[in-house]
Amino acid sequence: MSSNQERVFVTGASGNIGSEIVKSLIKKQIHTTIYVRDEQKAKELFKNDLNSGYLSIIVGTYTTLDVFTKAIQGHTRLFLLYAGNFKPTAMSEVKEKFARAAFEQGVHQIVDLSSASVSNEIKQEESGLWHVHLTLTNDDDPQLTELTAHLREEVRGTLGLDRLGQLMAEMGEWDKAKDLYQEILNFINQEDRAGLAHIYHMLGYIEAGQKHFDIALEHYEKSVMNRLGQKPIDDSLLATTYSNIGVVNRNLGDFSQALEYFQRSLQLTSKHTSPNKKDLATLHNNIGGVFQGKGELDKALENFEIALELFLQCLPSTHSHLSTIYNNIGFIYATKKNYSKSLFNYQKCLYIEEHSLPSIHPSIAHSHRMITAALFYLGQYNDALRHANKAFEISRASLTESHQQTRDDEQFCDFLKSLVA
Repeated sequence: MSSNQERVFVTGASGNIGSEIVKSLIKKQIHTTIYVRDEQKAKELFKNDLNSGYLSIIVGTYTTLDVFTKAIQGHTRLFLLYAGNFKPTAMSEVKEKFARAAFEQGVHQIVDLSSASVSNEIKQEESGLWHVHLTLTNDDDPQLTELTAHLREEVRGTLGLDRLGQLMAEMGEWDKAKDLYQEILNFINQEDRAGLAHIYHMLGYIEAGQKHFDIALEHYEKSVMNRLGQKPIDDSLLATTYSNIGVVNRNLGDFSQALEYFQRSLQLTSKHTSPNKKDLATLHNNIGGVFQGKGELDKALENFEIALELFLQCLPSTHSHLSTIYNNIGFIYATKKNYSKSLFNYQKCLYIEEHSLPSIHPSIAHSHRMITAALFYLGQYNDALRHANKAFEISRASLTESHQQTRDDEQFCDFLKSLVA
């Protein structure tokens, strides 16, 4: 699990579990797309979130795979909820099709919360342990009985608790996830190097999510120590931990340490016969960000452009990672006062955002502002005003009239109007 910008897709979002997941994600300002059969029901259920800029609604069913495939583009994670009176074989077939389509479109993790006529109860006992109770809503189907027995077995022990912990972390329930992994740490075999490395990695990820960066580093270092004690060493998992250590050091402002760990991760990732292009691209993007922080713009640009080339080879054309890279490159060129190239990259970024995000998403407003700035310095005041107005319209729709950003956007629009009058 790495620390990257997320866009989450949720199926079955109008159910009890799905709706809580969606509300939690939006509360944490994570862009969320919901896949529902009844649009009106969804709008009523999420009426308080419709103007947040973080919610998109896609209408489809489990039989409209083409709709799902197009809609999933640009997302990084999928919460796959598939519930109802379906036989396990049918459920498995749908899940396999949806999962394959999601991975082909660039999704890098799927959280499977599906059930077939099974109701779940998750609660914490007084001991502090989490208790997962699975019960059938229909006892007549022997296949469902067998499935439920399998599920009950699956959630026993460290494996099931680990999955629950990862789910809590994905939903931003940091304290609950932390408590759970601390409990796992208490009873895990201390000779299990791989298990210890994973638990410490997750604790580091959770502390980083809470911005407890010094504590996160302590956990990540314990994870590395255990990884290095494995025989043989799992380079791919060690590379992920190195990358996350780099992210934490960057957040602490220690660019030298961040660069060292990103480069360690890159070295391990690159040595594979067929390295994962997306992982390589992410590392080059992170390295570019470090060089940008150090003021070494040419090295930053070099790494951002490598990341862009790799992402273009392995991601759909409207994936959010591409918009991030174009934004980064646009910023470097703006800093170097090459406003023509800055404008080109910000326009690329805006195109992707407009085809993958809600129309009032804050990222779209930001891109309009950066395009406005580039056009202003190029002396194209009429076009600059057009983009400034769009940024102002989004601010008014997604923020309050009195918000400082809304006022700033309005003032800059007035300034540009004075230039074109």
